[in-house]
Amino acid sequence: MTFDEWLSSTHELQAIDFGTDPQSLHGNEFAEYIRWNVLAAQVELAEFIQETRWKPWQKNNGRPTHTARERAVEELVDVQHFLANLYVALGVTGTE
Repeated sequence: MTFDEWLSSTHELQAIDFGTDPQSLHGNEFAEYIRWNVLAAQVELAEFIQETRWKPWQKNNGRPTHTARERAVEELVDVQHFLANLYVALGVTGTE
């Protein structure tokens, strides 16, 4: 899937499946849409790092287990979805 296709499918998902076309939002609605997508991406990043065993002071630090790695990847995918929503809201194209 190309970046343009990814953005298009995200736009379609938001507009058709969730009933909100991010590109049609203005004022407070637009600001709120941006705010909750940024907050959601931040939460997903926090969930990602919890799966990566990043704490050097713990005995079990280092590479995550296979299961933790799978969960970490799932969290990054969630981050990408919220970032895609932001790209769509701003009308970003693949050439940008």
